This record gives sequence, C-alpha cells and structure tokens, in this order.
Amino acid sequence: MTQSRADELLAHRNDADFKEMFSFIQGMALKNPKYVNGNSKGDTATLEYSGTDADGGAVTSVVTMQREGGAWKLAKESTKHGGS
Repeated sequence: MTQSRADELLAHRNDADFKEMFSFIQGMALKNPKYVNGNSKGDTATLEYSGTDADGGAVTSVVTMQREGGAWKLAKESTKHGGS
C-alpha cells in the first residue's frame, strides 16, 4: 500500500480495538478474485475485479494503484456487494 495509506492505518495501531478492526478488514478481503478490466495513465492505474465475500456473495472491487518508489502500491479500494 502507499505510504500515506500505511501511515493512516498505523496511526490507529495503539487504539484499544485495533486488532479487532484489522481482523474485520482482513475478513472483508475479496475471495476468489478474477480480473475484469483495467486501465492506467502515468503513475495511476485502476483495476476492477469480481469475486465473492466470506459468505459467498458476489462482490465487485475497484482498486486504484499508485506507482510509488518504482513499485505499484494500493492507494484505495472500493467494493460493491451484490454483483456489478
């Protein structure tokens, strides 16, 4: 992930419920991802994936990647449950 996104997450690492929050985030990760579409311009790329959630429901995920320090890193992600 990008440094700014990592900094945002790490700013909460001493919160009492951080471990629970982090586990929740991990549990929400797209299962069985399949690439659908993507494009890039300069140092930014957008990728669309389809997959399922932990309960097997359809999920569409749009991921924005940013080239940082010569490597592609996750900048943001949005998901839509219930298909495309």
